[in-house]
Amino acid sequence: MFTESIWQASTDSVLSMLRKITAILQDSDSQWMVYLCLGIYFISLLLLRWKAGKSAGKAHRPAARIYWLLYLLAVGSIGYAIQGCPSMPALIFLAGVVIGQGIVVWMAFNVRLFPNSAFRIPHVLLLFLCLASVWNTGSHHSYEYATQVRWTGPWDNPNIFGLLMGTGIVLAIGQIVLTLKPKIQRRETGPLQSNVTGLTARQFLTIGSNLLAVILLACGLFHSYSRGAWLATFCGLAYLACQLSPSISWKSGKPAIPNSEFGILHLVPSCVSRVKNNWLPIIVILFSAGILLFWHFRQTDWHPARRVLSSVNPVDFSWRNRVVAWEGALQISSEHPWFGAGWNQPRPLYEHYYLPPRLQEGAAIEMNDYLLLAATLGIPTLLCFVTYLGLSLTVKGNSGKQKAEADEVDWLQASFRAGAIVLLIGLWFDGGLFKLSTAAVFWVLLELGSAMKHEMTRTVAPVRKTANIDQ
Repeated sequence: MFTESIWQASTDSVLSMLRKITAILQDSDSQWMVYLCLGIYFISLLLLRWKAGKSAGKAHRPAARIYWLLYLLAVGSIGYAIQGCPSMPALIFLAGVVIGQGIVVWMAFNVRLFPNSAFRIPHVLLLFLCLASVWNTGSHHSYEYATQVRWTGPWDNPNIFGLLMGTGIVLAIGQIVLTLKPKIQRRETGPLQSNVTGLTARQFLTIGSNLLAVILLACGLFHSYSRGAWLATFCGLAYLACQLSPSISWKSGKPAIPNSEFGILHLVPSCVSRVKNNWLPIIVILFSAGILLFWHFRQTDWHPARRVLSSVNPVDFSWRNRVVAWEGALQISSEHPWFGAGWNQPRPLYEHYYLPPRLQEGAAIEMNDYLLLAATLGIPTLLCFVTYLGLSLTVKGNSGKQKAEADEVDWLQASFRAGAIVLLIGLWFDGGLFKLSTAAVFWVLLELGSAMKHEMTRTVAPVRKTANIDQ
């Protein structure tokens, strides 16, 4: 799950076994069997999801978006079979999809054994990400920016480390909001109402642990010096902020709870309402502030500011190298528009035919997974992938009479989607779709954020009856 270089640098018996497993997966005589098994698992998991939907009384046909994923995997599998040589990117891509589908199936069929399993998944991810944020691997790889060491955690790439730290920050903040949001409860008789009885000791512990996670992950994100991860985290948090107002359902700007309860929380709807009514002046102010900050920090010695402003520096080697690689990927896609150049082919083609003489390394072409996917499997496959992403991120939430009861599930899915958005943006700048550490997290969050109503709401525990606070 981490990186091959760490396994090579360790003498531990467990890691030695992992190195042997990696060698088997890379062997041409055995990798095709693993790929075939993963394909069988994928079809089986789809049938299980269809069975879960059928048992819940839903339509007997799968969601329309699954057909786009089937076409994507079919083209990739045909290309893998025709190529006849091992390809770790193809294997990791299929493995990530299977892991995402498996998590949803496990959650749908093990509700009785693991109640509220959907609400526990963020805590498990945050636990591992917090451990990764303080991981010290002995610096077998040295990445620096202006004499500042870039943290990599258990991986060998600071950009991957930064993306996963940003994903954890979004999930942790989503859990904090989920705890602070008013609990929607049903009385024994009467309509649904919002009862706020204060924070319990368990809720304080949840908020405290998530705040600690935010601090650890933010420290790791900061020291990764990854501009793509910083931008992706900002976009994920912006998506959460946009989802906050409709989820609380305060449309008029008036608080639905007394001012004495959650004194700060009742200010949120009025602030959101003012932002909506004055969006144009706010954009002008933010744009002006950005220009002033750029003018002020353009000659600064503060390394984070220099790192951010280096993206507009015309002599910065990093982004110029990526732009050249994007051009090369587009040229490969234009020459192989329908089915691409095949697995493992874009980088050698780029290094031999499209890499400028002044550059010696062609690894930059692997840092944009969208263009790399088009160069590998063709432009129609990229369109299918983007369509599947769009449909997965725009699946309508719970509606009807159970909307109030499933308000927590709606917000949980919004936090999953926000985490997936962080990685989606990172796929453009830093890659990660063909690296198991990021691919597994991405597909899990994407599938959980687009899970059907019966796959999520069945995990909500029965609501306890509470007395009316007015009595």
